[in-house]
Amino acid sequence: MEIIIVPIEQLREPEENVRMHPEAQIKEYARSIEMFGQTKPAVIDENNTILIGNGLVQAMRSLGRMTVECVRKEGMNDVQKKKMILADNKIFSLGLDVSTIQFKFLNEINDLDVPGFDPNVIATIRSNAQQITNEINSYGQMRQEDITRRRETVNIPEGSTSSPETSQNSGRQVRCPHCGEEFWIP
Repeated sequence: MEIIIVPIEQLREPEENVRMHPEAQIKEYARSIEMFGQTKPAVIDENNTILIGNGLVQAMRSLGRMTVECVRKEGMNDVQKKKMILADNKIFSLGLDVSTIQFKFLNEINDLDVPGFDPNVIATIRSNAQQITNEINSYGQMRQEDITRRRETVNIPEGSTSSPETSQNSGRQVRCPHCGEEFWIP
């Protein structure tokens, strides 16, 4: 596959396109190009008609770019071109995002500037992940004020190691996962 450099003014939009490219998508595509450069070629025919990469070329135009890296497919008839266009768009849409990996990456990069993602959504994902981590780490732990209130409720003096035999309270013995102290609850 040979990549050629084509002046952007020589590229032609197809008469019909099977995929629409809303303004928001083109803006995000442009942000991606500014951040990473052109990462894949457009595919054109012998007449410089864009077969694959219409959104890419629109974003490049919006940035004022003068050239586009392309792959030229020559000798295809109209049916073959239409099949390739349909296949490219449909095969891409058959893929599924792995949200757990996306969340993992978004938490690891420590940056809210990712083309295609709303910075507020990234911030929410990251804060929710931290909140969940904190909840998991504190699961089963009792706060000191809860222990004190519980002791007062069942009349167990501070520092006591009472048991069912030595206490008039009945119930079960519990060990605080935070401080290791044992006490009885009704």
